[in-house]
Amino acid sequence: MVPKILCSILTLILLNACQSTASGEIAFKEDETRITLVEEMDLLAIEYTITNKTEQIKGPYYTKILFQNETISNLIGLTESSPYKRIGNKESIINLNNGDSFRSGESFEITGKYLVDDLREIIENSNAIEIQLIDLEDEEPEKAYWIHDFKIKH
Repeated sequence: MVPKILCSILTLILLNACQSTASGEIAFKEDETRITLVEEMDLLAIEYTITNKTEQIKGPYYTKILFQNETISNLIGLTESSPYKRIGNKESIINLNNGDSFRSGESFEITGKYLVDDLREIIENSNAIEIQLIDLEDEEPEKAYWIHDFKIKH
């Protein structure tokens, strides 16, 4: 009798644990988060999608992009960027219902000389550009993602 009760309790614990992890989390969608070099305009365009895989409403958040590589930071003249901090409008605030996604992006003018192969090497093989989802209330990152997907638009 005792082994059956213990087995039942363990089964309930495992089922409960599986249920809570199955509900997911807030995540950046890797296949929809990328950096594109628009050569003809000398722009770095950053696109991202954030998905709420939880069963709760999440937010309010805003995004911040950090340029952790000195070469890239010098080329665009910034170490970080946040539309919410720069503009301060309500359109920049992110609230996600369960299952919802939020898609956005920013473009940055490249003001210096660069080689495409050097940019590709930096972005694909180092932690050069990080995007953070910041909790609006405590100003702490809820999620962060290093962007390594690099495309070129001619």
